[in-house]
Amino acid sequence: NPALEERVQGRTEALEETRTRLAAIVLASPAPILVISGDGIVDVCNPAGGDLLGRVTGDIIGKPLTSFVDPASASEFLRIIQEVRAGESVSDRLISPHLKNGERIHIALSAVSLSPDPSSDQVLLLGVEITARVDAQTELKKLSLELQRVQELERRRLAQDLHDDVG
Repeated sequence: NPALEERVQGRTEALEETRTRLAAIVLASPAPILVISGDGIVDVCNPAGGDLLGRVTGDIIGKPLTSFVDPASASEFLRIIQEVRAGESVSDRLISPHLKNGERIHIALSAVSLSPDPSSDQVLLLGVEITARVDAQTELKKLSLELQRVQELERRRLAQDLHDDVG
């Protein structure tokens, strides 16, 4: 049936056009994006994902995600993937993996199944590297504690001065 063949051809072309657009979005995204298969292998990694892991994407695709981080971090990534496959939502979860080069980074990670059936093979990981923000918050907490300590010392000094003046 020529009409049916024409409809199938039109839909096939539309799907390919959509796939091409989505691939361009993933490649151009400044956020690290990885697609992980059922056995933990990286199927897709955009350039930002390669930058985050300190590798070129060609060195990442086809290898286990766990080979790019320390064992504790690998377990954390695998737990997140299991949660997604169990139908749970993962959004902006703070993880702090140590990369194989020893560097510790902080990532706000979101993950979603790429199928309506969450137990399906592929899970998309989207991360935002927030190391500078976490480091700044840590420094702010240290400075706040130091300020409180200095304020308490000053209160005591003033109290002592008042006591000495009255006495």
